[in-house]
Amino acid sequence: MTRAGSTSVEGPSQFFGRWGKHPDVLAAFARHHNTGEPIPDSMANALRGLESMNAAFRGFVWSQVLRDDLMSRFEREGLTSMAVGMAYRRAILERPWTLDPLDGVTAFLGRPWSVDPFFARMEAADPQP
Repeated sequence: MTRAGSTSVEGPSQFFGRWGKHPDVLAAFARHHNTGEPIPDSMANALRGLESMNAAFRGFVWSQVLRDDLMSRFEREGLTSMAVGMAYRRAILERPWTLDPLDGVTAFLGRPWSVDPFFARMEAADPQP
């Protein structure tokens, strides 16, 4: 994540993903490699249908990144630590909804969020969801 925020970073990528699935754009390049026939409407519609599923998957993975990073403090300081539990409550659960939730994550962790715990779990092949 950059200081520019997720919208300014992800926006252009999202734009091109959607633009590339537009019927007029697909008609210009999506052709069978041997026959030159344009992509069938059913396949083009299926591609466009994947857009909402991709967004849901990215959101799911992002929530796992944050979950694993939040869990890292509990694992480091004690899964049943009252002090850590209260810090979580204050920084995450009691945080006003009008404030940036990532600031709460940073406050709880005492550092900027990290993908390292997520990748460590992935490398360990932990089957937990």
